[in-house]
Amino acid sequence: EFKVKFYVSTKADAAGDITAKFSGKAGIDGEVVVAKAVAPVNVDIAKANVKTGIKNQAIGNVTLTEAAKGALVKDGKVELRLTDGVKFSEKPTVKVVEGNLDIDKDSINAENGVLSFRVKSESTRASKIEISGVKLDLDRAVAQGDIEVEIGGTALVQNADQASGTAFDGGKLAIGHKTFDSFDLTGSSIEVGEFDKNYVAKKAIATVVTPADGNARVGDVVFTVGKTTYTEAGVEQTMDVAPFIEASRTYLPVRYVAKSVGVEGSKILWDEATRQVTIIKDGQVAQLTIGSNILTLNGAKITMDTKAKVVNGRTVLPLRAVATALGANVAWKEADQTVTVK
Repeated sequence: EFKVKFYVSTKADAAGDITAKFSGKAGIDGEVVVAKAVAPVNVDIAKANVKTGIKNQAIGNVTLTEAAKGALVKDGKVELRLTDGVKFSEKPTVKVVEGNLDIDKDSINAENGVLSFRVKSESTRASKIEISGVKLDLDRAVAQGDIEVEIGGTALVQNADQASGTAFDGGKLAIGHKTFDSFDLTGSSIEVGEFDKNYVAKKAIATVVTPADGNARVGDVVFTVGKTTYTEAGVEQTMDVAPFIEASRTYLPVRYVAKSVGVEGSKILWDEATRQVTIIKDGQVAQLTIGSNILTLNGAKITMDTKAKVVNGRTVLPLRAVATALGANVAWKEADQTVTVK
């Protein structure tokens, strides 16, 4: 009986069975599974749509869940690294919502497209970290498609720099500061770069829905009568009020339509005292009052053939008023009861 004990290093994003193959002139020829590589954390991201060249764009929460207790190493850093041209607008909120992992809140930092924080003490129960209040700044050169974030740092990856220290020396294998002299390296090779990844996961944190030049529209937004889901540039979104038809007029929730044509939430104002909605877009100021059929556009009064109203706490407007107030091209399709905003 011949017993072998050894340690392994894996690529940072490795997953699945780790096998050892045995062979030799003595007649040994076999393979055995010696370990299984698993991601130290599971990453869940509420992906949102963002636009090129815009700052302070809010996206969904990011959740990091340890696969097992102690997966995040004490005194190590957790880092979330964004794609070039994308930065964190401000420091988000980072907190442990499950388990007993302890993070150093004073170490939370968000600069140059990297969000980082330090693990103060390891968990004895698998823990979950929630990152909320995340906002992004996008350069005008960021292309359409997914914005990816790399999740890594020394709390998760300890061998990212070993490839640079890998060498053969007289039949011995040197990795980093360790030398192994019990390996016969005849005919063996190591691919430089196998261990140089410094992240355990790479996932889409948001989707850019405007072209890189920033001049084209967001993309067609399609609402369906009676449904609280809609699509923006082909991506399904959810709202809390469904479009409806009343007195032969189709009503749409103004906040979601305004958002679909590039109006930021901060440019949609509500005055409870006067029951008035103000929408600001590209220097245009549109105002509507609940219960009134008057639309004021840059001070000029326009009479509508119906009135603005509130449904389930949301201001809804007739289709024609939406087009006038926001400068949108709106198309109605009777067959499938859809409204397309361009």
